[in-house]
Amino acid sequence: MNQSIFERPPTSTERFVFFGEVLGLILGTPQSRIESTPSGTISIAGAESNTAIALARLGYSCQFNTAVGHDPFGERILRTLRAERLDVSNVTPSRRAPTGLLVRNCFAWREPDVFYYRKDTAFLSESLAVAERVKFQPGDIFFTTGITLALGPQSREAGSELIRRAYAEKMPVYFDANFRSKLWTREAFRECLTPLLPSIHTLFVGIEEGRILTGATKVADIAKKCLQGGVQEILIKDGGKGAWQFRKGQAPLHGKAFKVAPLDTIGAGDAFNAGFLSARREKLSRPLTLRTANAMGAMACMGQGDWESMPTRSELGSFVLGETQARR
Repeated sequence: MNQSIFERPPTSTERFVFFGEVLGLILGTPQSRIESTPSGTISIAGAESNTAIALARLGYSCQFNTAVGHDPFGERILRTLRAERLDVSNVTPSRRAPTGLLVRNCFAWREPDVFYYRKDTAFLSESLAVAERVKFQPGDIFFTTGITLALGPQSREAGSELIRRAYAEKMPVYFDANFRSKLWTREAFRECLTPLLPSIHTLFVGIEEGRILTGATKVADIAKKCLQGGVQEILIKDGGKGAWQFRKGQAPLHGKAFKVAPLDTIGAGDAFNAGFLSARREKLSRPLTLRTANAMGAMACMGQGDWESMPTRSELGSFVLGETQARR
């Protein structure tokens, strides 16, 4: 395996098109909870934006489609997406509603507490209009997540319509299930996603999400039900145990996780998605594609924040190939 695979510019010229809400983020640390500290970290958050930023850092063209409020968090989101070289020509600043907000308290001994403030946000009020303005181009690749569908009737309709439209225009649809129990029930999750499966080329799920979606418990049975439901491919992520890839007409493949000391696991699944999409666009072998995806997920765990630790193309190559010595 050669480092030049990752150091050369991307050979793929396709554009990734994203649709979803981006939130303002107030983040505590294991040493300082939001309710008792005079300060916290301010950033942005969102599953789709995490994946988009990761792909943009790897050198790919990414267009982001969303709406933000005409407020400081909305301005911060726009500045961040621009700074990460995303196309924000279809990001709508709205004076009718505010930017959504996520507050997260972190703990050293358990998973973080997450608080959403995303009722009647700019994205929800403008999602149908934003979706109508999405103009797909030949060769585009569409990406969204179950979080977008969970937010409310308008975003569900907008996201579902974009999935069907991309499929009708023969564009691959990549979809991360991203079930969030604070946003909808298991039943609503299944009822919404099941009829969309035939329009989805590649489905990303965590193993628990796969169990919720299909009712199956074993990895192979989850994959079988999703493939029978209409998807062409499913990636089942299982944290420190690695990930499985199942494709119609091919043998299953497992990729081992990298052994790292995680600092913050938020965004790891989004980074995995970006690594997989990048390797897929570069036509890497199936084993190297899974290795690249797992490497991205591992690297995202080793820094604080949802997207801040996403690597550059050269950094990813060094990690994948085990080159950890300082360059001096």
